[in-house]
Amino acid sequence: MESADQNHAGSCALARIALAVWRVKPEAFYGVHRKFLAGDQTGEPEAMEWAMKALAGADLEAVLEDPWIDEVIRANVEDWLAMSRNARKLPKLLISDRRILHGLPSGEADFIRVMELELGL
Repeated sequence: MESADQNHAGSCALARIALAVWRVKPEAFYGVHRKFLAGDQTGEPEAMEWAMKALAGADLEAVLEDPWIDEVIRANVEDWLAMSRNARKLPKLLISDRRILHGLPSGEADFIRVMELELGL
């Protein structure tokens, strides 16, 4: 599966690698995920190298064959499409089962105002 969005080219490959890390060693996921996000245009070879170091000896190639990984990505893409009908901005903040906030708030005060209103705080 590959992203049709050119702003996120290669994102499905990186997601597959990150989910493989999660599958084998969940406690290593956060560090690998942060590396992927911090890297400027992180590519698949670099991501594989980081993941193999994090997994220290696990058979990453075999884990990447797990159908669960593609199922999770497919479900996430479907969710993104469903939640993005009105706005294709990230991040998405789901509040209860009633509302989706799209994109970053204009500031801390605006975020707090919306949380107080939506959650009755």
